[in-house]
Amino acid sequence: MTEQETYMHGNSYEFFIRRAFNCERGKHGAETAYFKFLLMADIGKNFLSKPYEKQFKDVKGYIIKAIDKFLQRKPTSDEQIFLASMRARVESAENATDLVNPIIEGLHATQRYRDL
Repeated sequence: MTEQETYMHGNSYEFFIRRAFNCERGKHGAETAYFKFLLMADIGKNFLSKPYEKQFKDVKGYIIKAIDKFLQRKPTSDEQIFLASMRARVESAENATDLVNPIIEGLHATQRYRDL
């Protein structure tokens, strides 16, 4: 993974959180750098201000809270199934790289919430 890709995935993380909570950057963990720096640590470039395990746990928690928020917004049955599956994948992730695909897929699955 390149540094440019870590930035792109960091943005996807931020957009997913912001979409869930309809909030500004910096609220509910919606900050590109939180996820970007975890991904960079995965490729051997550590810019983290706290231990990897602590930041990883925090980011997983933010994603799970966002999923739970979507589940409170009367999702369709297909969305419910996807979000439940996504939640399980996030919970079982062992590193930040394991979170990339669920986040990208989550952005696609929650498209209808982007302008609310």
